[in-house]
Amino acid sequence: MKKVLQLSLTKTLVFILTGLMLFCVVQSCKKDTEETECSTPIEPFNHQVSFNYEYDISGMNDTMRDNVLTADIVLFHSDDMAMTWNTLKAEFLRADNAFRTVGVQLNLKKAVNVTFPAEWNNQLAYNLLDLPDSAVNPAFYDMYNTTKPTLTDTIKIAFKDFTYDEENKARTIFVLPLKGVKIVFAQQNPDSTWKVSNPVATGALSFPTYILQNRIPRNYRGIITMEQSSAVTLAHELGHKLINVSHEGLNISPAFSGSSIPGLMGYGGSTTIYGGQSGRWHQERLLLSPFLYKMNSGTRTYNPDYSGNGSYNDAIYGSYVMAGNF
Repeated sequence: MKKVLQLSLTKTLVFILTGLMLFCVVQSCKKDTEETECSTPIEPFNHQVSFNYEYDISGMNDTMRDNVLTADIVLFHSDDMAMTWNTLKAEFLRADNAFRTVGVQLNLKKAVNVTFPAEWNNQLAYNLLDLPDSAVNPAFYDMYNTTKPTLTDTIKIAFKDFTYDEENKARTIFVLPLKGVKIVFAQQNPDSTWKVSNPVATGALSFPTYILQNRIPRNYRGIITMEQSSAVTLAHELGHKLINVSHEGLNISPAFSGSSIPGLMGYGGSTTIYGGQSGRWHQERLLLSPFLYKMNSGTRTYNPDYSGNGSYNDAIYGSYVMAGNF
């Protein structure tokens, strides 16, 4: 009887102690549910990109001023590129000069030498989810509403890896050294039906929201790929990103190619950013870009974000849309 009683007491004690331990664990996780969540520790991200070293960028931001619209830029450079670091540096400085002319300064946060998997090169940037109906000819920017370009899986993997550890990704411009990034577009057949074009390789691609709209994750929408230089390549791609327009210029409607188009958004050597209705409101649209902020007494204030999906005629641009002429 004594042994039975001892055994019973032992079981009871074990049960009580176990209960107390569980209570303590639960309480430590839920000590204040508004402040603390009990969760499994997140393992560090397994990078396929190697961030080898940072370049010396001293002197490149010496003229930054408070209370001026600013875009944050991160440059990634690879030794596998034909373009040297000094060439990319010169591209940045020329772009900075072009945008300062119309009231926007570029803040180079850092420049990093990297290596990454070769299979990320020569990839298709995005797929088209749909095509226009036969004999239907959407306006230039409306074509993207119809075809719904959407990032490919490999491109998303690369974008995630390059920017994973970066802060404020959705409001920062990242320039990635991916080579041979390809695009496709809707192409009309002789019988007025539509097909997807063959892939076309690019030397630089801006992934602007007038193309991808809200089908690009917010954290990837500031990415540009660039493998070669024309002296104004970076400025041109920043124009796509920040002005959110295609190849178009003074009284010239948008086109797939930038040939013979004046100003920054053409294929020539000009970095002029036109304004007013004749300039298709490029200056005005630029100054509304959600990538831009002003710094005042240590406080950073961004422009409002896109009001809709980031398309060409997003409500953020108000009257600065060439309605019926795009």
